[in-house]
Amino acid sequence: MTTRAWLLCGTAAFVFVLVTGCARETTPAEAEPASESAAASGDRAQIEQLVLVNRMLASEEMAVLGAYGHASVRSASNPDRYFISRAVSPALVTTSDIYESALDSTPVSGGTSDLLADRFLHGEIYKARPDVMAIVYTKAPSVVAFSVSSVPLPTNPMSPNSPSVPVFDIRRAQGGEQGAITTSALGSAMAAALGKNTTLLLFGNGAVIASGSTGNVVNAALDLRTGADDRLFAIAVGGTPNHMV
Repeated sequence: MTTRAWLLCGTAAFVFVLVTGCARETTPAEAEPASESAAASGDRAQIEQLVLVNRMLASEEMAVLGAYGHASVRSASNPDRYFISRAVSPALVTTSDIYESALDSTPVSGGTSDLLADRFLHGEIYKARPDVMAIVYTKAPSVVAFSVSSVPLPTNPMSPNSPSVPVFDIRRAQGGEQGAITTSALGSAMAAALGKNTTLLLFGNGAVIASGSTGNVVNAALDLRTGADDRLFAIAVGGTPNHMV
């Protein structure tokens, strides 16, 4: 099965989970109290979505997250919070690994162990961009390659003259000499560099993709990875491949 076909199947499964989760009927007992029940049900649905997103993007066919990437979704019931997994390989994430975080990237409840060191990029983007509902951070090899290359990565790889994806070098920010986003201040600097864009290459560390929906962020992350692969192939053959190639 091709990557595109697999994506369609995965997207169909994703939509099926959303539809069945939203369409389930509730009994009067379940509806008491309505607001708390709705919030709990919505949170559970988002957690399950996030597990599916992690596994889809970590799959061999999509190859977006690998062992070190991560994804998050903003809480639909509270925009000042978001859901993210603990430091677990994306392919192995389960619902028990997902926790709710404040925008300062500290857990709302529970311990503070086994947290991702670079989780701060999520909270600071959500804080700066109320329109963003989902984020993916990828360290796919081809994406990392373009983050350190003098050759730009076009937003449309099949059109080399299209605008290039911007690159942010965290080492130039105070405290970022190690090249990693490990504090809220560094996350804020990265969010400022992202601005109104949806994608930002992080020098030596891959890329971050922000979107207004969970479904769109999956597609955008896959497009970025395959686009980087396509561009590398074009460079290798010394031209711009057509659709037939």
